Amino acid sequence: MPARGAFRYLFLFFALGLAASCLCLLTFALVDYHLSDPLYPDTRPQLEEAIRLYLSVVLVAFLLHAFMAGRIAAGLQAEEIGPASAIRAWFTYLALFIAGTSFAGDLIALVYQFLNGELTSNVAIKVLAVAVVAGGLFTFYLGEMRRDRQGQLERSGSALRIYLALAGFVVFAVTIAGVLSVPSPSTQRAVRFDARRVLDLERISRVMDCYYQSQAALPSRLEDLDRWSPTGAARNYSVCGYSLNVLYLGRLEQKYQYRVVDAKEYELCANFSLASQKSEGQGQVSGRDWSHGLGRSCFTIQVSRRE
Repeated sequence: MPARGAFRYLFLFFALGLAASCLCLLTFALVDYHLSDPLYPDTRPQLEEAIRLYLSVVLVAFLLHAFMAGRIAAGLQAEEIGPASAIRAWFTYLALFIAGTSFAGDLIALVYQFLNGELTSNVAIKVLAVAVVAGGLFTFYLGEMRRDRQGQLERSGSALRIYLALAGFVVFAVTIAGVLSVPSPSTQRAVRFDARRVLDLERISRVMDCYYQSQAALPSRLEDLDRWSPTGAARNYSVCGYSLNVLYLGRLEQKYQYRVVDAKEYELCANFSLASQKSEGQGQVSGRDWSHGLGRSCFTIQVSRRE
């Protein structure tokens, strides 16, 4: 069964490499998130996104790795795969070589960051994370090769269970830390809805500028923009150097409130699910400040000429 064995080991070490590398990256992101460096004050949103991404990869990849490790152990017990087979040895040493070069690259990058002035505590924790992951992998798989040569199949099974239990504990602990660090899925969905509202308001304000430049007056309501455009319901406004899609202005009129203040000034209002965090750079779109509180927020805007 050389083809099946090759597939199993290839899948095993692919999932292992993915889980191990992203586990290190997840740890790095958590360290930077909780021990923020004053040199990088506005990186929390990017770090939250990185934590969510690496957390997803680690969970899926580790479960796949554990599943395939169990299948291989069952194959060894049933003698479908020889414990000293060339396929097992070649794939194991090749995976360890790739892992070793990857971990060496991580350490080189961390030393460079330290020499470049990054916080010593952050670098130390990151180095420790790389050492723990690399040490665990090399200890287990080099031990597996030694047990194979000595024909200790029973000890190999118990070693695998200990390895998966310890690795599972580490993944579980880092996963809990990641889940507690970032906003919940419901909060993140509310953030995305608020970002969509801000984008809608910015688009409306741009079209207002174009409308005023074309008509020398503000519309009395949002639906006037719909009638002004010559191209139908789904608009592509190519005016004043902008290409904007403001879809279904009748629907937008139901979601946002518009009021003319004077000849060149108007007010747009919307209901937001959360308050924006100005310190994290939220609410800024195209240079205009859309920072808002929880609930109904209004913005007084003066039309400007857009070239």
